[in-house]
Amino acid sequence: MSNIKQFDNNSVQIIGYVKSKDINYATAKDGGQVIRGNVTMEVPITQEDGSVQLNNIRVNVYQSQFFKSGKANPFYEGFETVIREYVAKDEDAENATYARVNGDISWNVYTNNAGQTVETNRLSARSFSRVDPEKVKPKAIGTLDVYVNDYKEHMEHGEPTNTYDVDGFYIGYNGKANKLVNFVAPAIMYEKGLQGTWTIGYHINNYAVVEEQKDEVADGFGTVEEIKPNSYVNNMQITGAQSNRIQVDEEQAQEAINEIRQEVARVQNTVDTTVSGFGGSPFANTDKPSASGTVVDDEDLPF
Repeated sequence: MSNIKQFDNNSVQIIGYVKSKDINYATAKDGGQVIRGNVTMEVPITQEDGSVQLNNIRVNVYQSQFFKSGKANPFYEGFETVIREYVAKDEDAENATYARVNGDISWNVYTNNAGQTVETNRLSARSFSRVDPEKVKPKAIGTLDVYVNDYKEHMEHGEPTNTYDVDGFYIGYNGKANKLVNFVAPAIMYEKGLQGTWTIGYHINNYAVVEEQKDEVADGFGTVEEIKPNSYVNNMQITGAQSNRIQVDEEQAQEAINEIRQEVARVQNTVDTTVSGFGGSPFANTDKPSASGTVVDDEDLPF
């Protein structure tokens, strides 16, 4: 763990329909009862041209019935309501529950079944509540205090996109350094040279790209919506940034960077875990599989 205290802002809010749910009661290692699993939210975002961007966003659930102090967890009952009463669209589309999810984001690194190191963003639900779709619009957004180290031009199909991948980190619970994964910044953020600590706002994107193709066949008519293979967008799209009062010096930043490298190396079961100097892009990954053969599946992690 780093010597930097936990950053202040880390929140996500997702409003939409419950698309699917896979949560249930379980017994923790200490014998206590927990609710664990995941819920996928369907978030339809209307675009300026009137089209609908359909996002499917999974949130992880892990709630203990009691805190370590023995005090009852006030959020536990709300998650029991999700199990008992929330209706998933995959089960009954007409009666699907429309809800708000509040939670946070963290970095997740593990080895998949193919022995590859995978780094993702883990969205964790802290509370669920029903809302009225006539009064509350769907959205999937986040606010996060971050340390920006560097930028790299974001390319798609070998072409520039006028956006930039952000190298950086944020400090979570108990001083844990979390890597920024799939955070994409607009050109203005790069052009302004925004580095160091900032509070960012972002949209959570996970949608298929649908292209409308005209049917030019002689005996055809109208249009055909074609979804191309692997044409998906899955990122955290930064929409704004403002200064904050968090102080992180170069030595502390390097310590956090090294901690991230060490965590990736631990998962990969490698020995070379440190870097020297500061700046550039110290977050380079490799696809080296775990030498230990240990597989940690996303579903098995206790968050």
